[in-house]
Amino acid sequence: MRARISAWAATAALLAVTGCATVGGVQIEGPASQVKAPPTSPPTSSGQAPSADAIAILRADPLVGEKIKAQLKPCGDSRYPVDVRFDDLTGDGNPELIASVRACSGSQAAPYATRGVLGNYIYELTATPAKRLFGSEDPGGGIKVEPGIGFVLSHPVYEPADRSCCPSGAEATVYRWTGTVFEEYK
Repeated sequence: MRARISAWAATAALLAVTGCATVGGVQIEGPASQVKAPPTSPPTSSGQAPSADAIAILRADPLVGEKIKAQLKPCGDSRYPVDVRFDDLTGDGNPELIASVRACSGSQAAPYATRGVLGNYIYELTATPAKRLFGSEDPGGGIKVEPGIGFVLSHPVYEPADRSCCPSGAEATVYRWTGTVFEEYK
């Protein structure tokens, strides 16, 4: 029996390698098509994936509050508590930097980390230095990109009896690009 299994396996392998076989009613022809993994960031108009040192940009921004800047150091796992994304929010074909600053767990600001971020920022990277287009330092907020519209900034709403873990609800504000600034969309 061992020889029959080996012979069958060799025959199946030979048929698969030759590029054409019928197995269980399914026809297999030729090699599989090659699929590229999507880029981690949308490419710029030059075709390059964007990159930026979000920590340096945030540290250099005079409008970023000192409480936020105090969080711009590595956490216990040696990673910075900053989520970085790139998306074209202005419609100019170039992605903007979206940086959300969190608290390291165990820090005094950590209770906010369970609710979200400490601050959200959007920067235009085609300018040198990077130009701040939006900033919010409301604890617990988050940015969700809405293609064709702009973005939604949400943050928790607490009633007086709510515990820090459990807000009663959330409030969302839609922002759209006017060509020069992000403004609240009514």
